[in-house]
Amino acid sequence: MTSKIDDEALASNPDAQLELIQRSYAAGDAYAIDQAIAEVSWARRMKKQGLLDFSAKSSDCESDD
Repeated sequence: MTSKIDDEALASNPDAQLELIQRSYAAGDAYAIDQAIAEVSWARRMKKQGLLDFSAKSSDCESDD
């Protein structure tokens, strides 16, 4: 189960993080739960390290070509 919002929005929105995890628990699938927790933790870690901003700037540069 993956989120329908981008990583930066997910990292910045605790309500979206909770919703993603709750949906995976509601599905009752252990793999979906693991994936949701991993996705939330990855997005939060990347934001904390400043890599989401770097990634967004890199994408902007590529689209300018």
